[in-house]
Amino acid sequence: NELRVQIGRIRQLIDALDIPIVERELYEADDVIGSLSLQLANRGFEVIVLTGDTDLLQLAGDHVTVYLPGVKRFDDFRQYDTAAVVERYGFGPEFVPDYKALVGDTSDNIPGVPGIGEKTAKALITSYGSIESIFDHVDEVTPTRAQNALRGNRDHAMRSKHLATIVRDLDFELDPESARIDDFDREAVVGLMRDLEIRSLLNRIPDTKRV
Repeated sequence: NELRVQIGRIRQLIDALDIPIVERELYEADDVIGSLSLQLANRGFEVIVLTGDTDLLQLAGDHVTVYLPGVKRFDDFRQYDTAAVVERYGFGPEFVPDYKALVGDTSDNIPGVPGIGEKTAKALITSYGSIESIFDHVDEVTPTRAQNALRGNRDHAMRSKHLATIVRDLDFELDPESARIDDFDREAVVGLMRDLEIRSLLNRIPDTKRV
């Protein structure tokens, strides 16, 4: 109930700022972000995805840059395009779901394959590519411990990849012009933020063209 109230307040603030809310029933926010980022990139926009979730690194690519907070959180951003993802993992963004399927991610309830760590997962993907290809070559996998871990958890791994893969083909559109933050009721926003006791951000509320 407490979370429901907080979400309601967040929606109230977003509405006051005249920021469009895009959502789709039965799909997570990652899927909406993934679909919008691909759609806008295909239309020639330079897209920035700001997140704390490494799952979204799979979205990096032409015209899409993913920003993750660094050690100092939001005072220290790390910027990821395709080359930066390759530098971090040794493979491209398209293999991030396969990596997550192997190592798991407790924050997203992705179990992964027990006994497969980050180093082994990177080596497997570098050698064979996708989860499907890894299992096609499972007889070649070394060490034996990793091979046995894979043999006993194929369904587990495939289910984990499904959970880690962001949907990018939801059929909706966002008019970029409707997302410009320059035509909201500033007095209403200031009043709401004071009511919510977010006074430290009051001087950061941009001016608006609304009179």
